[in-house]
Amino acid sequence: MTRRRRSQINLIEARRNYRVSYQKSVSAGVKDASRCRRLEREPKLSIWKRNLDLQDIAERFAGTLPGHFGIRIKAIGADFIEAEMPVDERHIQPMGLLHGGASVVLSETLGSVATNLTLGPLQFAVGIEVNANHIASVRAGETVTAICRPLQVGGKVQVWQTEIRRADGKLACVSRLTTQVLDKR
Repeated sequence: MTRRRRSQINLIEARRNYRVSYQKSVSAGVKDASRCRRLEREPKLSIWKRNLDLQDIAERFAGTLPGHFGIRIKAIGADFIEAEMPVDERHIQPMGLLHGGASVVLSETLGSVATNLTLGPLQFAVGIEVNANHIASVRAGETVTAICRPLQVGGKVQVWQTEIRRADGKLACVSRLTTQVLDKR
């Protein structure tokens, strides 16, 4: 078995453990599942090629759509980015529920940040397709948590999936972003 294949298998196992850990914490009634869903066996290999800390990202968000929406990156793991977004008057539709477009903004923000972190200094990425399935409603006053993971990290095209969950851990939205990698001129 090649070293690359072994690392892919390790990431798949780590993701499976992550989901099981999260589901157990929610079913056990843990109020703050985000503290309980950390992997005991974090993947050893990271997919990131750029080093940005959370403060750098927060500064880049200031004055842009993610900043206006209050999107805050909470963690960058070996193969995921976790963020949260409050649901307030900026994010709701007339019925007082989270607008689907706000979920898409959260998903595209995380997928774009993730893609750009996997690239070298002479490349950048743009979104070419995004879709979302809205599964459960979220009321104003709640905070949603999103985790973005790669489905495909290629040299020209990348695909990222974001799961957005309500405060009670229920899945509210699943979104997929496709990005195209371009060279800086």
